[in-house]
Amino acid sequence: MDTKRDIVAFNKILNIFLSVMDNTLNKQQIIKRKPTLDQIALLSGVSKATVSRVLNNNSLVKPDVVARVQKVIQELGYIKKRKSVDISLPFSKLTVICDDSAVASNTFYGNLLSELKQEASKLSIQLEMSMFNQLTSPSQANQKLSNIEALLILGNPNKDIVHLASKNNLPIVIINGLDPYMKTQSISPDYEFGGFMAADYLIKNGHTKIKILTANDRHSTFQRTDGFLRALTMSGIKYDKSDTVVDFINYVDKVESSRNLVGNALITNPSGDFGAREILPLLIKEKVFDNCSAVFCICDMIALSLIEALSSVGIRVPEDISVIGFDNLAVGAISSPPLTTISTDYNKIAQTALNKLISSISNTNKVTTTRSSVSVELIERNSVRRI
Repeated sequence: MDTKRDIVAFNKILNIFLSVMDNTLNKQQIIKRKPTLDQIALLSGVSKATVSRVLNNNSLVKPDVVARVQKVIQELGYIKKRKSVDISLPFSKLTVICDDSAVASNTFYGNLLSELKQEASKLSIQLEMSMFNQLTSPSQANQKLSNIEALLILGNPNKDIVHLASKNNLPIVIINGLDPYMKTQSISPDYEFGGFMAADYLIKNGHTKIKILTANDRHSTFQRTDGFLRALTMSGIKYDKSDTVVDFINYVDKVESSRNLVGNALITNPSGDFGAREILPLLIKEKVFDNCSAVFCICDMIALSLIEALSSVGIRVPEDISVIGFDNLAVGAISSPPLTTISTDYNKIAQTALNKLISSISNTNKVTTTRSSVSVELIERNSVRRI
């Protein structure tokens, strides 16, 4: 027996065995992770470029090499990445029709418009603005709609614009408003639940004598009031609606505006405070807040104005009166005290509105008209005291 020859043969077999084992272990380790082209190339004994050619069915690769690479691909469970599909959008320019309040940055519409710009930019959609109000005439409305590809309306829509848009089959979605005839799709925060959530939070903190500061001139403010009162009813709290619901509309003719605003113009002013700056001193003078421990304001701008007005007469928040707002504007986080509020997901509203618009055009079947609500959440800070 040739011992030397046997040792050489044994070493060859051992090396082959170790090589196979090493290759098997490498495969097992790779399988545990997501396999890559580099790993396939290593186990196949070819270059990464060759692996790429095999994946793309290049006829220049020899059949035996193709078979070897495909075997490794199958063993590793590699899945070829699909090429991204370029979706052709049905429009390239989107017109946003709104009133003056969207111009102010620190308001609901200011925040929403910022998110709309970002989301439209991601889709390479050009955004343009066109201002309007409820007094815009039919001829002006018709002029605004000329050469428009798609339309978003912020707030309560001018009836002439909605009618003309529908008549001309113009794709349209309303944000934070609605079509009373339910012919146009719309998207808003869940105001009713937000009002319920605010009252429920105050009640859970021991408050039973609570009021709501509102201006019930539109669907969204009525919803907040309805949710607020529903929470009181479900908690078994007895209330007089005429006392609990403090409606600014009942006071507009009793105040002189420092901004030269008269009547309903005071409620719809661009600052977004529903005339709180002028009306609140009158409410305090009439002792509206003397018989309550907490106030829910339908927006942060009213809440911040209330804190300031109360402070000016020595009433402390939250020590004397607790205050909660709605909208989660950035200024509320740095107010004194920082404002507890109901938060709206502006980005989700912007995304959903654009998706509704695109779907309504892309879908060959008639799209069912829907009114959608985006969820809200409570942001707890320091303006509510537990009693």
